[in-house]
Amino acid sequence: MPVDIIMQELHWLNVYEMPKNTTADERYNDRKIYHENLVSTYIESLAFLKKFIKIPFKLADDGITRIEMVPSYIAVREALANMLMHRDYFERGFAAVRVHPDRITFRNPGPSPLTLNEILTGAETAPRNPIIARAFRLAGWAELAGSGMLKIIGQWHESGYAEPVIENDNPRGWFSLTLPFEQVKAKGSEKSSEKILRMIADNPIISAEEIAESLGITSRAVEKQIASLKKKGMIRRIGPDRGGHWEVIGYV
Repeated sequence: MPVDIIMQELHWLNVYEMPKNTTADERYNDRKIYHENLVSTYIESLAFLKKFIKIPFKLADDGITRIEMVPSYIAVREALANMLMHRDYFERGFAAVRVHPDRITFRNPGPSPLTLNEILTGAETAPRNPIIARAFRLAGWAELAGSGMLKIIGQWHESGYAEPVIENDNPRGWFSLTLPFEQVKAKGSEKSSEKILRMIADNPIISAEEIAESLGITSRAVEKQIASLKKKGMIRRIGPDRGGHWEVIGYV
């Protein structure tokens, strides 16, 4: 695939806003067809999908900027990037996103070469479109190979929604990911401090800014929680602020 394909005008993607009940006369409420270059397709389709995501009103530390990088938005952003990166552009079918009242489904021509178990465990494979994948990763729109789907699932769980559904239909040549809007209760109503402790355990070099972005809260709030966890003897800092790491000593 030549480098300039990223900037070519092709029929990249269809996005549909679906009614509660489809009929022969009402198949969808709205449809967006994206056939400009891939960069414009990603930016414009993500802006359209954003209006279907519930983003709580929260302000950053400056008291002016609204925090919009909440887990549900990050999951949808990653799912869209994965779709465009891994689509089989030699297939006749079109990539499509269907936004239903109770779910969002991303459907792509070209099944994954991985099994469902390999996908869910983050197995790494060569990208179908390495040039597109590299461009998206350099732009900060996608994760490293093998980690994108895990991030999508993790962020959707973080939002309190039901388990995403993956279908890898090899006979028909399609791959789909469904993100349900059904809210589920977190086990034990997990508190912010518990979430922060778990994130530190998973990634000892994680920063307060990264935690804040993932949880959809301010950095100041994260710093207060970290200070409380240190006081309770749950975590300790090894090394300097820059170049050091966290060590989990106990659990809340």
